[in-house]
Amino acid sequence: MSEVALAEHPPVDGGETALPELTAPAQNALLDHPVLPTLLRLAWPNVMALSAGTMVVIFETTYVGRLGTEALAAMALAFPFVMLTMTMSGGAMGGGVSSAIARALGAGDRDRADTLATHALLIAICFGLTFTVAMLTFGSTLLQLLGGRGNVLSQALAYITVFFAGGVIPWLMNTFAAILRGTGNMKVPSAMQVTAAGLQIVLGGTLGLGLGPIPQFGLAGVATGTLTAFCFGTGVMGWYVFSGRARVRPMLSGFRVQRGMFFDILKVGAIACFNPLQGVLTLLIFTHMLAHYGTEVLAGYGIGARLEFMLTTLAFAVGIASVPAVGMAIGAGRILGPGAPWHSSSSACSAR
Repeated sequence: MSEVALAEHPPVDGGETALPELTAPAQNALLDHPVLPTLLRLAWPNVMALSAGTMVVIFETTYVGRLGTEALAAMALAFPFVMLTMTMSGGAMGGGVSSAIARALGAGDRDRADTLATHALLIAICFGLTFTVAMLTFGSTLLQLLGGRGNVLSQALAYITVFFAGGVIPWLMNTFAAILRGTGNMKVPSAMQVTAAGLQIVLGGTLGLGLGPIPQFGLAGVATGTLTAFCFGTGVMGWYVFSGRARVRPMLSGFRVQRGMFFDILKVGAIACFNPLQGVLTLLIFTHMLAHYGTEVLAGYGIGARLEFMLTTLAFAVGIASVPAVGMAIGAGRILGPGAPWHSSSSACSAR
């Protein structure tokens, strides 16, 4: 959308046709290409990744159901806490990370983007450890407050113990994905999420049900399969980012903590965390209420709640695609508002 100055061609004698005018290539596809095609190009990998998440829910419900109604009820008890860490790390804080990095790259400040990526990883580690300590310490109490009793409680506790023992892993996986999305790269994190979803289905079903020579580990096996799949996605995306293949590379040599970098991420991410907190709080209230009606009712509600959370797939896919585009536009100063000057050609904007 930047204005390109074109040299005037002298008239050609003899009725010959003048050479076509040349235009300079766009310097930044997220800023200079048409808006709608750009958003669609960024959104479709996210649609694929989030659709894979829907498949995980369907398959997981299928093989957990083979473990019995109590196992499904136990998953319903554990689901709010798992969903809280996933939505906070992926959508809320992940949005803050993507936004900050996109703004830095839009302003042409690569060093700041590298430093922001390092601070984002520190935030992920701190939040992940907080979830680990909180759930391993108070997990049993929280599950009992929700209405967990007997075998349902023990199976739910087995799941969250394994899952939150590696609580840093989902935070790192979603943060690496947010770093890449902040650069405008949607394909690599989406490909990793699709691959991790496939691994989660296979490993969770194998370890949970005990297929072949592998013994049946129940819900602890399902959680182990989930963490193993997340480890794979984290490792591949971490290698991709630290190898220099991304537009940013977290700064390790000479790194020092800067409060301003934390603030740049948290001023968006911390506020955004209130949204999943509100949704999970509603889920916790209904889970507590329905647990008193018996195991079958709790199991049925758990299935419906997991499917309901997947309804936001398309909206989230488009929303997360707009973050790097808007962030880079803000960083580059291409904004319009009360009293804000035009930073781009009005004719170019109207043409797009």
